[in-house]
Amino acid sequence: MSRECLKCHQIEGVGAVNQAPVLKNIAAKYDLAKLEQRISDPTKLMPDAEMPPFNDKLTPEQIHMVAQWLIKK
Repeated sequence: MSRECLKCHQIEGVGAVNQAPVLKNIAAKYDLAKLEQRISDPTKLMPDAEMPPFNDKLTPEQIHMVAQWLIKK
């Protein structure tokens, strides 16, 4: 999963630069439920989102785990 995220996002200095938002202090912007929704299907929150949905690649449990991990960053 991290490879997918790092194609566009930067996490702890690793990953793409200037492609998508840096995923640091994401908890200041989103709570866990909103972050899970953004990972699952970002267009539900932002119709013009460029990030693809991951609900077809990850189980709800995996999405929850990724969101929990990101909230701690």
